[in-house]
Amino acid sequence: MDRFGTLPLALEALKERLEGGQIFSVHGNDGLSYALFLDGEGRIVFQQGDQHQPFRQLEVAVLTLLNCVGEFSSSVPPAALADGYEIDARIVNIIVEVFDVEPGQVVANVSFDDLDMDGFGLDLLDLVVRLEEQFAITISDDDAIAHMKTVGGVQQYLRQRGVL
Repeated sequence: MDRFGTLPLALEALKERLEGGQIFSVHGNDGLSYALFLDGEGRIVFQQGDQHQPFRQLEVAVLTLLNCVGEFSSSVPPAALADGYEIDARIVNIIVEVFDVEPGQVVANVSFDDLDMDGFGLDLLDLVVRLEEQFAITISDDDAIAHMKTVGGVQQYLRQRGVL
């Protein structure tokens, strides 16, 4: 996926969170808090301190937020963020199938130990086999042990291998 290929996925994830009543809030390097939320009329509202500005398009609201904030820490899990944090949809789909979890549970910092409900590591073995099939690569046992501890570790490993 190219640099901006994950942006539509990130915007969709953010939209779902906002529609679910969640507030996306960030703290900028300037020490101020910023937020995006839906008002009672379904408009996207950008909040900067006490000021509120409604938007019709999520993309415009997000660009306004990023323009004000620059670097930030977020209340949204890493899987909902773009470029480097968004987990590739192919990885998410495989993990959802193998571990029988909801897509929202597939975030970069989640450990496969936490997802492996059978406790025997069979799901992890299935994950490795499916990743090999999906990306047409061979994953050694050493690489699986060293790099397949978290969802983010899988993505980083696949990027290092040049298949993402």
